[in-house]
Amino acid sequence: MNVLITQPRYFPSFEMLDRIAMADIVVFLDNTMLDTRAFENRTLIRCDEKPKWLTMPVSKRKIKDAVIKQEFVREHRQLIKEYYGEYSQIFEHCLVIEKEKYIDYMEEHYKKLFEYIGQDKILLKRSQILYDDSTGKEEIKLLLKELNATKYITGDNCLNYGLNQSFLDDIHVELELCNFEERCNDMRMKYDLDARYSIIDTEMMKQKEYRKLSNQVKGQE
Repeated sequence: MNVLITQPRYFPSFEMLDRIAMADIVVFLDNTMLDTRAFENRTLIRCDEKPKWLTMPVSKRKIKDAVIKQEFVREHRQLIKEYYGEYSQIFEHCLVIEKEKYIDYMEEHYKKLFEYIGQDKILLKRSQILYDDSTGKEEIKLLLKELNATKYITGDNCLNYGLNQSFLDDIHVELELCNFEERCNDMRMKYDLDARYSIIDTEMMKQKEYRKLSNQVKGQE
């Protein structure tokens, strides 16, 4: 059983979607503090070759207690139309309406995302599995043990706080490290795409390239 343990990310990048694709179970760490400077409530897109943020307004507290305001949905839709000249199919599909708690929104958001990309995943929250106050690598280890995991999918940052293969050997879990820079280089070389940007941006770029190719074909007929 392959397990990914992470904070939710609003419209995640291809780097995160790669990790999701490798997992059978995705666990949200909902007992941690929400970091409003990271990707938990915002996503990075590109407009005129410049990075731009779409940010979900949210109270800064533990993920399971954080509250949002629905007004951002209309604003983000308008910004996408302004940036790209059209609406995004994946944005429209993965919208969640009438959810005031951040974690409820993200839970439904990811279920819609899994549906859109055609992947069947089990989605759980930390608070559904553990009832203690453990944190850090011990928390990860307990989660993996409770889920009978065989593989833990994560980035190599975990090595900085002592979560290495030897730490998981006694529960017989294999550590699968995903290198972010490698993925960025791979996407850039193969598809001329930047893996750091949101799946929204990638989808819109593909639509633009498809139209350009179609117009070229029509012009040759």
